[in-house]
Amino acid sequence: MAPGAAPAPVPVRVLLVLLAAAARPAAAWDLWALRCGFLADCECGFGPDLRGLEFDLATNLVGQPLVRQQVMKGLREFLENPNPVKPLVMSFHGSTGTGKTYVSSMLIRYLFQRGLQSPYVHQFSPIVHFPHAELIEQYKESLKRWIQGNLTNCGRSAFLFDEMDKMHPGLIDVIIPFLGPSWVVYGTNYRKAIFIFISNAGGEQINDVTLALWRARKDREEISLQDLEPAISKAVFENPQSGFWKSGIINEHLIDFVVPFLPLKHHHVKQCVISELVQQGLEVAGLGNYGLWGTRHSVGMEVLDRLARQLAVAESWRVDKRCCADVALATAHGLELVLLKPRRFMNLNGLSVASAAELYSLGPEDIYLVHDDLDKALGKVAIKLGGSARGHNGVQSCIGALHSSEMTRLRIGIGRPEGNVTVSSYVLSPFSAGEREKLEQILAQAVTCLLEHIQSRAPTEPGDRG
Repeated sequence: MAPGAAPAPVPVRVLLVLLAAAARPAAAWDLWALRCGFLADCECGFGPDLRGLEFDLATNLVGQPLVRQQVMKGLREFLENPNPVKPLVMSFHGSTGTGKTYVSSMLIRYLFQRGLQSPYVHQFSPIVHFPHAELIEQYKESLKRWIQGNLTNCGRSAFLFDEMDKMHPGLIDVIIPFLGPSWVVYGTNYRKAIFIFISNAGGEQINDVTLALWRARKDREEISLQDLEPAISKAVFENPQSGFWKSGIINEHLIDFVVPFLPLKHHHVKQCVISELVQQGLEVAGLGNYGLWGTRHSVGMEVLDRLARQLAVAESWRVDKRCCADVALATAHGLELVLLKPRRFMNLNGLSVASAAELYSLGPEDIYLVHDDLDKALGKVAIKLGGSARGHNGVQSCIGALHSSEMTRLRIGIGRPEGNVTVSSYVLSPFSAGEREKLEQILAQAVTCLLEHIQSRAPTEPGDRG
């Protein structure tokens, strides 16, 4: 450093490393939470949550064992390799209504922070984007430039090509250079990109093979990819009307995973309908300072832990980097619940709450905030619909991030400090031994109050609907 020069600022990354090195082993703070709170350190908004995707597929995708198997296998192999030799290329095949679009949307939702709304996720439909056969050469050039430009902007981009059975033959081959194992194309490193092709082609053949296997008393759980691949290949890759007809993508074996969607039986369809009827979602967020367990200010998180135990999902907490929070999914009174503990400081909790709301398509009116309340005596629990933050930094953060005060609030009384104790030191200190003795009953009361309020919002049973 030149004499008299000002010292260079310490980068935030370095600062966090220094903090980690200086932290005592017994320190309560989770430094990952600090990093997550300070840094938007996801490449192009890419924050894969494979555990969440696997859980969602197992819970909400019915009758498609091969889909779960192929999608998870493909993503794991691709994402566990820090330097993949080529992009991940998947091709979804099956009849209308079997879940192809549903799965592709779910997959993107668990990979990118804003799901399909991410600027790094690009969707193409031949009917919308390439409608005129006489303009195919123009479309080829436009498509090549579009993919090249977006991969230059973000090598982690995802490209979804819908209705490949309606794509003009020959058009898709223009992207072959981006799908292979070359290191760089047109000056762009593209090997971390994801391409998904979606097609109804092969659906009839998949249905025929599935029916034949059913007649042979082979359960759908026993159907293998090898049972279906010949039929899919003939219907998709040898069909002059298919976008893959005589395609170099096929000849050069650039598709990594063919994903067949089986026809759904009556009870599968019924299960889907019932799921849609009752799958109204709510977010329940326990506010606090992540890592400062047992303090008065983080009592909202203790309520969430108690709620998770009561709903039998205490072992399901997982880190969701997309919203920088611990998340567990549960069901209560026919409603899907997103349980959330932000991995941030209290005054930044709203960023996690709002991110989760966007991920799960929830509005402010679908959110419960569970937090401490100085103005209520210890042991007092109350539900409040909307209103101001009344000086609570966590609630104020949520109001600011959601641009609304319509959230339902479950307030847990902690009382005010006595004597010369400041409010800040009081709320950041642990409950006393005497208070801790009462706390278990208070937490149980809070969970009961919360579940009763959720029950009042529950839908009627599907069989009772008109």
